[in-house]
Amino acid sequence: MTKLLKIHKLLISLSILGATLPSLCLSADGYLSYERFIRLNNPNNKTDATNWFGLSVNTARTREKIDAHLDTDLRYFTSTQESNLNFSLSEAFVQYNENDTRWTVGRKVMDWTHHERYWQLGYMNGQQGFKLLGDKQEGLFGLHYEHKPKTGFRFSAMMSYFYLPTLNPEIDVREGKIVSSSEWKKLPPTKTRIQGLVVPIKYDVERPPVTDIVIQKSLGANVEYSWGTGKVQGYAIYKPENTIRSNAEAYYDLSEQAVKVKAKPVVNHHAMYGTSLHQKMGSVLVSTGMDVIDPNANLGKDFDIIDPVKLEESNKKFESDFFKIEPSYDRESYFYARSFLDRGIYNLSFNYIQLLSNNVRKSDDFFSDTVKFKRAVGTQINYWFSDKFNTMLDLKYDIDRKDNILRGEMAYRFNRFMSAGVGAELIKAPQDNSYWSPYRANDTVYTSFGYHF
Repeated sequence: MTKLLKIHKLLISLSILGATLPSLCLSADGYLSYERFIRLNNPNNKTDATNWFGLSVNTARTREKIDAHLDTDLRYFTSTQESNLNFSLSEAFVQYNENDTRWTVGRKVMDWTHHERYWQLGYMNGQQGFKLLGDKQEGLFGLHYEHKPKTGFRFSAMMSYFYLPTLNPEIDVREGKIVSSSEWKKLPPTKTRIQGLVVPIKYDVERPPVTDIVIQKSLGANVEYSWGTGKVQGYAIYKPENTIRSNAEAYYDLSEQAVKVKAKPVVNHHAMYGTSLHQKMGSVLVSTGMDVIDPNANLGKDFDIIDPVKLEESNKKFESDFFKIEPSYDRESYFYARSFLDRGIYNLSFNYIQLLSNNVRKSDDFFSDTVKFKRAVGTQINYWFSDKFNTMLDLKYDIDRKDNILRGEMAYRFNRFMSAGVGAELIKAPQDNSYWSPYRANDTVYTSFGYHF
């Protein structure tokens, strides 16, 4: 199912590019690279997809009142024969500007919530998924509107009946097993225990028409008021979740002595709403706010929720003649804060996030994950030693779960065309109920060598 959707997503994206590129006049900032990663330990889920060629294109063009922007990435694995192409379209849009109004058609990264990119939550915008700790986002496709008069107010809205889900890292079903070319894609269990005996689990996927997946509605609005040194903002949006869920039914097959699981991909809509405050204090920009994510939402009904902390139980059920395996539909409410300092040759941020609502999902749930962070702090620094050499270090620590998430990168530009880079992703997750516990053996160092054009 994922492979079929990926093909359709590629075809749809190519059509978007076909509409965008004429506006760009084919001018582009491109990067062709060869990359690989090296394991620092021995995970149970090992693949041979450790080497790949990458192609990135990121460009913008302005012609009179028309702006166009394209940001896309391709990754082709050279060390595996299956699932060897990953494709991501972060943004591709054409924008019409007139006085204080903007109309945009295409895929665009939304700026209504300001903390989810750093914490890699993936609720508003999707996560690209090329790297376990990568923070690059994929925007929402639709019609975007923005009105910003000189009074300090800004109103923006988006509407869509088209949905491009996040499909990286890719998964597939082969010979009753769910497989992936990525080592940081958590897969469902291959065995279970029945009456004291260990029996295998065999999977199948019910493949709905692609139109049932991609024809989905989205509607949202954002209002903000700004003054010289700050702004206040509030938003609400109803949209499909960025990843496809799976309901499933299962039974024990006596002839094969195995549990048969049939998964059904479903597109679940959720509501997001929140508010934030941003204030410049000297050289430091301070931000704080709260977001609510409600996967039980129905348009026109759940926007009336007042208390974002006292959350109701899920009312979504999957009926089956056999025992049920269901994803968890838990509302989530987050408080966050951030301070950011930009000194030119370096910038530094301090971040905090706290889950305000109860979360009952576990890291070993069949088709769902627990939350990534419960009560965590993080700091990130970017430092430019020169125009050619820069480095980044990012450390996150979950106070409740004792998780340590470390990401570091260095890049050197030899000349106008050639560059090289090295990075590392290190994870410590001592508790089994952590989101990161399935990945604690996935510490890696990755290298790249590229050509800019």
